[in-house]
Amino acid sequence: MSYRMEEYNYWNDSRVIASLTAKPRQSSDGSYLIYNVGETEEGEAIDIKVPTKFCVCGVCQGRGKVVNPSIDAGGLTSEDLRDWEEGEIESYWSGGYDVQCPACKGQRVEAAPDWDRVSPEDAKIIREWEEDEEDYARTCAMERAMGC
Repeated sequence: MSYRMEEYNYWNDSRVIASLTAKPRQSSDGSYLIYNVGETEEGEAIDIKVPTKFCVCGVCQGRGKVVNPSIDAGGLTSEDLRDWEEGEIESYWSGGYDVQCPACKGQRVEAAPDWDRVSPEDAKIIREWEEDEEDYARTCAMERAMGC
């Protein structure tokens, strides 16, 4: 596989995107998330506080760790594994190349908005903010993949 394709696969990997995507702040007691969605004309932050619930992390599926994307971004083929020694393969399958989940930071759960308790207006603003942040992270990742 070419180096360029490996770079593309790495920077397009969901684990890498999760590490680049901005997250809202969490209150000290974990009861709500604080989204900074802009600022007023006077330069003051516009924050939306949203009640939370805890959900299993969607990146690590509640394991608290993921395989380092530097190892298997884009997937491994039998050709890739042919170049590995037996101990390396065993280590891969037993979690030897795992790293802390970039999304939940090893907590296995993430605070997520409790959409049943969020106004429709705030929900719309927050979903747009989340989409914008993920789009920005993907753009940054693709620029890095291209060497920019």
